[in-house]
Amino acid sequence: IGLALFLVNKYLIDIDALMAEHISHLSQFQVLGVFFMSESVLGILPPDLFIIWSKSQANEWLTVSFLATLSYLGGQVSFQIGRWINHIPRFHQWVHTKYQSSLEQFQKFGALVIVLGALTPLSFSPISILSGSLEYSRRRYSLLALSRFARFFIYASFLFKL
Repeated sequence: IGLALFLVNKYLIDIDALMAEHISHLSQFQVLGVFFMSESVLGILPPDLFIIWSKSQANEWLTVSFLATLSYLGGQVSFQIGRWINHIPRFHQWVHTKYQSSLEQFQKFGALVIVLGALTPLSFSPISILSGSLEYSRRRYSLLALSRFARFFIYASFLFKL
């Protein structure tokens, strides 16, 4: 992903200029709000673009820390959305009858799915919603989701050197 961003930025379009053009009229608070909403609901907007945006801020590493925190909190919101969905009787019955073996597999291997979602470009929000809706332990989810911080700092380290 980082290499692809580097090549696109170097040979096709100037990502920094494109980001600046689209978010220059937004305040820092608005940009962070959009990011939090994305991380909480569907995870449509890639965090990498916001990491690149943070490079333009006065204290880029503090901004990356704040983005990572918002992403983690957005994952918590998504997890809770999953819990709420699971309380819908029709959904709960459907999942627990039709996908019982999948539920058992997720309880067994869900940690791997959560960590992969937190560290890779996979959309973290749907994985968080899935974790909540499949009654994964909140405590365990919360601990595994902390790996989201590693993703932000690793990606920022790479992207800031471009």
